[in-house]
This record gives sequence, C-alpha cells and structure tokens, in this order.
Amino acid sequence: MHEEIPGGERDQQLTQQARIRRGSEQPPFVRAETARRGSYPHSLVSNHNGRSATLKYRRSRWSWLAEEVGVVRYRELFCWVMLGKQRVSAFQLFEYELSPLLDNQDFVQVMDAESSIECELAEVLCEAWDWFSDEVSDYGNLLDFRMAWTDPEQCPHGLWCKAANDLIAHEFPRHALLTMKAFPLEYEGRAPRDAKSHVGLLSRRRAMVKYYKRQFGVNAFPGPSGSDGWLYKINKALADVVLPPRD
Repeated sequence: MHEEIPGGERDQQLTQQARIRRGSEQPPFVRAETARRGSYPHSLVSNHNGRSATLKYRRSRWSWLAEEVGVVRYRELFCWVMLGKQRVSAFQLFEYELSPLLDNQDFVQVMDAESSIECELAEVLCEAWDWFSDEVSDYGNLLDFRMAWTDPEQCPHGLWCKAANDLIAHEFPRHALLTMKAFPLEYEGRAPRDAKSHVGLLSRRRAMVKYYKRQFGVNAFPGPSGSDGWLYKINKALADVVLPPRD
C-alpha cells in the first residue's frame, strides 16, 4: 500500500507535531534487510516471561574499514527475533577490531572515511579515552549496538532486550566495550532544533536512556556525548583493567 501523502510532505507535517508516535512502520535498515532476501544460518533460543523466541541471525565476513588494510576491521551481525514464524523485532550490531597502537587521530580518520555514523562513534570514544586502542581495544573488540526495531503490536514488552542480551553474551563474550546511542528512529530527519517535534525527541530520548540503563546495564558517557544519548558498558570481565571514560 502506498502512502497517500508523499514522504517529504509527510515528514514536514510531522515536524509540526510535539510528539511523533511510534507505529509499526519498519525503519530503513529493516526494509533493506527484507529486500536483501538472504539466509540466516545461525539460531539461538531466548526465553522471556514464559515466551520462547527464536533468534535467526547472520554474521558478515570481516572487512577492512574504508578499505584501509591493517587499520580497523569490522563485521556486521543482523538478527530477527521471531515468535513462531512471525518477525516481531530486529537489531543490528557492528563489531570493530582495531590494530594495536592505533592512535586516536588515525582511528577517527578511518572511521570518518567510512561513514558519518562511524565518525561520530569514534569521536565519542576518543573524547572519552586519550588513547582508545591502548586503553580499551587492546583488551577486546568494540561492539556497537547500531539499530533496533520492534513491532509494538506483536512484540511482548522487554522481549527484544532479553534477546539482544542473550545474543551478545553468546556471540561476543570477549568484547571490551559495548556502545549504543539512544535515538528514536521515528524522529530521524523529522526533528530539527527549531521544530515543535524537537521537544518530543528530547523527551523520548530521555525515556530511552532510562530504559536502556535498566535493560542493558549501560551508563551515559560524560559531558555532551551523554547528553546526546551515547551510552556504554565495559565488559564486567575486564572491569579491573579497562578504566571508565574520563569526566
């Protein structure tokens, strides 16, 4: 079914709303995955409040970021959360392996060459640690929880968080740092600072931060990064060697 209102016009109308309600519309990363029609060779069962979900997921091969060999390797994991045969949630993670002795400047440069998302992540990390590769990634890889979507009508409350935590524990037990950014996807491109919707964005982000802290045990980064919704968790197995970000 096609929208009666063109996308750009609809986005403009939404900027005038103080609150944009989350619907069952799938975000671009989910639509792109559906169009991909790939296979999901891995599976895991996750139980939550008496419900049993099946996680069907794929891992990409390792690749060099921005085709810069010997600097930063990365791979993607995409997962569907399924109740029976129905896809009720999805999430996407990226794992990064930094070369030893990589300084912050080179780290930001190669991340910036890949995408604005990677660049922002690297800038947050390099603001928090003087030498990220030496202080953090020498002990394990960086794991960025990039995107998440749930069908509010079909996915039981809290199920996708339990599924994500189970999958992280299963697939990435030796990661050093987990990062995520609390950002409601329904506001993406629809909440500039001078729009009515920006107030709703800030309120929704604060609620997400509280929820993620409770569900994932993450903390807000110090300073402006934390105010923008950036969160982190050091692997508890490395708590005695990886120091938290500086204030």
